[in-house]
Parts: sequence; structure tokens; C-alpha cells
Amino acid sequence: MEAAPLTPSASGAVTPMASGISGVPSTPSAAAAAKALENQIVIKNEPIMDKILKSKEFNILMVVLTVYALFGDDIRLAFYDLDDDQVFFNLSIFAMVMFIIEMALQFYFRIEYRWGFYFVLDILSTASMIPDTNLLNELMTGEGGDGGEAAGTLKAGKTSRAGAKAGRVVKIVR
Repeated sequence: MEAAPLTPSASGAVTPMASGISGVPSTPSAAAAAKALENQIVIKNEPIMDKILKSKEFNILMVVLTVYALFGDDIRLAFYDLDDDQVFFNLSIFAMVMFIIEMALQFYFRIEYRWGFYFVLDILSTASMIPDTNLLNELMTGEGGDGGEAAGTLKAGKTSRAGAKAGRVVKIVR
């Protein structure tokens, strides 16, 4: 086994070289230094966030919200009156906010999560909850979702789609 080459240090003592290239000591590049600094920042807060993300309470909350996201709207439609819809809408918005917070924490503190399959899946599943709320109805009608004017808007939308379809049919016939 060959020993590392020796080089004189600033004090005059002879020390082994880290790089193994004779006469050229190893020095980190600026990119490596920036990466090390980024890792120090992430690692400084990582134990706390990792503890939160892996905690039993947080995982139970996220499982309950996931079950609600899967079945809550079906339960609302099957067993509750229109008067109770706002409670379900608020629960759906709360679940969406919690899913977004979890995604943000995972994105920042778990490098392997970034832009991966589960990240994309989480974005799609969270976005799919938007129809479970009255957010779209409020945006389209400017109302709180009472349904009176919304029904008229939906009928007008259907009529305009039928008109557009008829226009396309006329173009094809020409």
C-alpha cells in the first residue's frame, strides 16, 4: 500500500496531501462550497421538520384528511341536506391547505421528493379536490354558492356550448 505524498504546510511541518496529486493540495470549488452551505441550512432545520413529518399525530391527521378527501363529498351527497354543504366545503378547503403545507415541507426538506412521482401525484390529487368545494362556483358566479343564479349560469353555459356545437356542424356541412 502506497502512502499519500507529503507536502510542507504553512508552519513548515510535512503533512500528507489530500488530493494525491503531487504539489497541488485539494481545495473545494465555489459550487461545492455553495452546496455545502445549502446542505448546512437544510440540515439545521431538518431534524425538527423530519420529526414533525414523521410524527404519529401528523400522520394520523393526514390519513383522516385523506379518507375525508376520498369519501367526504360522496357522504355529503348521500346523507346531508343542502344546508350542511358549507361545512363540507370548509372541511375540503382545510384538507387542501393541509395537503399543500405537507407538500411544501416535503419539497423543501426531502430532496428525493422534489419533482418526483409522488410530488406530481400529490399536486394532481390536491387539485382534484377543487370541485369538492364551492370555490369554482364562487369564481364563476360571484356568489356564495346558493345555487339560484348558478343554475341559470349553468343553463346559459349549456346553451352556449350547444350553439358552438351547432356552429361547428354548420361549418362541416358547408
